[in-house]
Amino acid sequence: MLFVITEDREAPTLKRIIKQHVRPRSIVYSDHWKGYSHLDQLNIIHRRVNHSKNRIQQGTGVHTNSVEGLWNGVKLNISTRNCSKQLLEKHLYEFMWRRKYRNNLFEAFINLLK
Repeated sequence: MLFVITEDREAPTLKRIIKQHVRPRSIVYSDHWKGYSHLDQLNIIHRRVNHSKNRIQQGTGVHTNSVEGLWNGVKLNISTRNCSKQLLEKHLYEFMWRRKYRNNLFEAFINLLK
């Protein structure tokens, strides 16, 4: 799981981030938003689903329910009073940490303090 805060969602920005953080031949799932249209040019396997036609892409089983659920989890953990650009990165780091150690948060916290 990776979150990257960007100034824009343009295709060149997304391509740069994917080149920097995604291993070659990794599978990247997305919808058909135009910003993802040129990802096939990268050394990745790009699987897409068209939400306007179906929830699951026929033949591949690709769906984006996982990422939608992930975003919902992120949003539920950020109260509207604490939602600002300055705090967003900290909220995302906390979410990733809690998600990584969700089976034993207390032990992970103690190990962090050591």
